[in-house]
Amino acid sequence: MSRKGNIENYNYVEESIIRRACRGDRKAWEIIISRYDHYARKCLVEMGAGLFGLDMSNFPEDVLMQDVWMRVIKVMEEKFE
Repeated sequence: MSRKGNIENYNYVEESIIRRACRGDRKAWEIIISRYDHYARKCLVEMGAGLFGLDMSNFPEDVLMQDVWMRVIKVMEEKFE
């Protein structure tokens, strides 16, 4: 999923799905989360270990990711009406 090198072939989630998600469509959120969850988890681990020097094996990754996605949903639904 790296954007380096082959960016023209990168598959983004369609704008219409993002608009539906911002209006609270749970199915649209499922599509977004399933598309970007791997990347979000990678960022979580890299930031935790690299930026903050944490041993990420001591943290419940699934619980943290659930919190991350819940916050993303809340912010997007509030900010992008």
